[in-house]
Amino acid sequence: MPQLLNPVKAATLAIGLIMSAPETLACAFHSYVPEETVVDKMLGSDHIVLARPDPDNPIRFKAVDALRGGTEGVELPQQLDEDTLKRMSSNPDDRALFARQDSYGPWEQLAYLDADFHAVILQVSAKLDKWEFGGDEERFQLFADLHNHPNPDLHRLALQELDRAPYDLLRTLRLNADATAIISALSDPEFAKFLPIHVLLLGFSDRADGEPALQHGLSNAVMDETDLLAGAWATALIELTGVRGVQDVAQTLLSNSDMPSEKQESLIEAFAIHGRSDSPKIVAEVDRQLARILDTTASTAGMVARQFGARGDWSQAERLQKMLKSGSFRNAGTLISVSHYLSFAKEYGEPASANN
Repeated sequence: MPQLLNPVKAATLAIGLIMSAPETLACAFHSYVPEETVVDKMLGSDHIVLARPDPDNPIRFKAVDALRGGTEGVELPQQLDEDTLKRMSSNPDDRALFARQDSYGPWEQLAYLDADFHAVILQVSAKLDKWEFGGDEERFQLFADLHNHPNPDLHRLALQELDRAPYDLLRTLRLNADATAIISALSDPEFAKFLPIHVLLLGFSDRADGEPALQHGLSNAVMDETDLLAGAWATALIELTGVRGVQDVAQTLLSNSDMPSEKQESLIEAFAIHGRSDSPKIVAEVDRQLARILDTTASTAGMVARQFGARGDWSQAERLQKMLKSGSFRNAGTLISVSHYLSFAKEYGEPASANN
């Protein structure tokens, strides 16, 4: 297994390697920064209250309970729209969730809480102090258990939460991914913003149903110039099919040498992610396929250096060192990325072996 860095060293290394790239790298999984979730905003707030319509002025909210801070002196400037007033009038146990970052900042309405959503928010509220200093596995498992929830608001919140989870953590969760439901959501415009996390979840689904969809998705992503999710499809395919998935992704890369460099790098990123797998067979196959790719296309060496180096994986150091000494690199960006990788590998890595 590759030696892992502590968070400070890993962050420093990732910045150094990405800065060595000739251009900004496209993320394999997103073309955007995932938005803050209700939970993120609760974690960043000093004052959190639940509200109902004010009996003395029904178009205004009145704080009726506090999850952080108190209700005394709380004045919520937001007004109820007609639909919310009607819904709350018909459901006396429903609440609106409000928060502000400090004692004097503006209030923000975070969510409408029906009974199901209210119950989850109470669970979250009880964990806020713990989650401020860790507890990521507990937090994301809570929402992994909810990502198939029939309540559409909870379903969306669960997807938003999982969308923010680091992949190494995502693969440790009990996900119970439903391939049929995910495949349906992939083509639903209403869930377009959740396409990356749905692709990744498909990698944890049933192999018989998930594999054809992943093969098709990867093929389309490679051919479609506007598709930015080749890395996600590749990562999910390897997750679901193991060694054969590594082989399929490698063949896709080798058979499409004219694909944009950003897409090539997103497939290399999938290898780097699974190069940290708990399966020795997958790690060994990643290494074998990288040898094929580097022997065939030396220009991918910079991609390998950036993606493996950013994860503190020095397994490619000996191979890249031999290529450097043989004068395989003609591109300045590749040369810089490989040189940085080898420098970091010497400082932080164990003695490198191309077969480790």
